[in-house]
Amino acid sequence: MARIAKLEGVERVKSIRTPARLEYHFTAGQATSRFLRGIAQKHIFGERCGESGKVYVPPRGSDPVLGRRRPSKSRSLSAAPSRRFAS
Repeated sequence: MARIAKLEGVERVKSIRTPARLEYHFTAGQATSRFLRGIAQKHIFGERCGESGKVYVPPRGSDPVLGRRRPSKSRSLSAAPSRRFAS
């Protein structure tokens, strides 16, 4: 109780800004490697889910919702820039 009494009238902390740094090593799998090579060639690759029809960019090699492995076929989306894909 003594600690609470000391804080009476003191403005509550709403946020704190502090520098943060995370270092990690990342090894790209097949789907991500294909995506990154496509970006280097100015292409965006995605994978369409066979069941829902949703397109995932970047491709992950498996359906993020169902967890099922997808075939390792990616399609360039840069050929149809005006086309909208479901998110």
